[in-house]
Amino acid sequence: MRCLVTIFLIFIALSANAQENEFLKKIDSLINNAAYQVALEELTGELAKPEIAQNPSMYVTCQANAALCEVRLAKIESSNIRLVDAIAFYDQNQLEVSALKARIYTVQAENLLQSGRIEKALEVLDAAENLASGDEGIMADVYNLQGVAQWNSGNSNLALQYHDRALDLRMEGNTNKLAIADSENNIGLVYLESDPSAAEAYFEKALATYRALLGETHPKVAFCLLNLARTASLQNDLFTALDRINQVQEIWDSSLSGDHPNKAFTFALTGDMLMQQNNYPSAIESYDQALVMYKRLYGQKHPEIANTYFQLGSAYQKSDDFKKALSYYQQAIYANLPNQSFEDNYDDPRMEGYYNADYLLSAMLAKAKALEAVHFEKSLKPRD
Repeated sequence: MRCLVTIFLIFIALSANAQENEFLKKIDSLINNAAYQVALEELTGELAKPEIAQNPSMYVTCQANAALCEVRLAKIESSNIRLVDAIAFYDQNQLEVSALKARIYTVQAENLLQSGRIEKALEVLDAAENLASGDEGIMADVYNLQGVAQWNSGNSNLALQYHDRALDLRMEGNTNKLAIADSENNIGLVYLESDPSAAEAYFEKALATYRALLGETHPKVAFCLLNLARTASLQNDLFTALDRINQVQEIWDSSLSGDHPNKAFTFALTGDMLMQQNNYPSAIESYDQALVMYKRLYGQKHPEIANTYFQLGSAYQKSDDFKKALSYYQQAIYANLPNQSFEDNYDDPRMEGYYNADYLLSAMLAKAKALEAVHFEKSLKPRD
């Protein structure tokens, strides 16, 4: 009788494990297809079940996946709360699954990158790399995020090394063609400014995979088209660039309702391309559209808001409207400082608690140049 009971209990345990594995496969599929809201709803329902607390590994995995979904839905604060809870639950239950903790750290790093905290993200990724040795999938994710962080810091050579490592690991496994395409897309971004033709080749390879596996209206297709628009603009083919932008806007209109960071980013990128063509009034219009949407999404303080203020300042400075440029540069500085405010354009910030150091230093340098131009009442062109 005891033997039968033991066999029955083993059967129940195996059945439960099979159900958990099926659920997590479903979540992975939803995340790979950018169905973040659907995945988040599924995970929230699973985490609400009382019995999940009896399975710490499953709880932590679900919480980390939910945090990832929230990062990609631009819900940075709630994502951070989930990550803190996941780490605390992991430590409290004395789990010793290094790959799982590395997974939590990769999500935390993505959260930090979205918040513009690149230095902290790199620290977390170093910890993840130490934990993930032996798990090629997680190692590839770590290298990929390290590449993104280094690229955002302006370290193109180091970024390329990390992305190449990620691509090599993913091609060795050859099980996730989407992940391979992600690496190709990221390598294209590194080459974008220095070699647009090489970048275009990588983007085209990634786009072909995305379209084959995800269809024509998937967000990954849209972002790849945006990158191809940037290569066209850098090669002075504005017609092709704007045509690709229009394709992307059609994708967002069909797949996204209301405000979304992807829509705001597209407006900002359009402004960048118009700046390259010296069309400053149209660039200002696009940046304004991006700024309004970013503010509705994030409030008054966020790295993307700081960057958009900076771009508006640049557009007004190029238009020789130095007083407006000064105002926007000052707003760029303080949008990057979550705990500081200013009363007039002559206030200077405390150099602490910023989101993104590069944005802050660039805005302060631009502000100094705008102040010089305002007070000397001259342009910044060499003849003046």
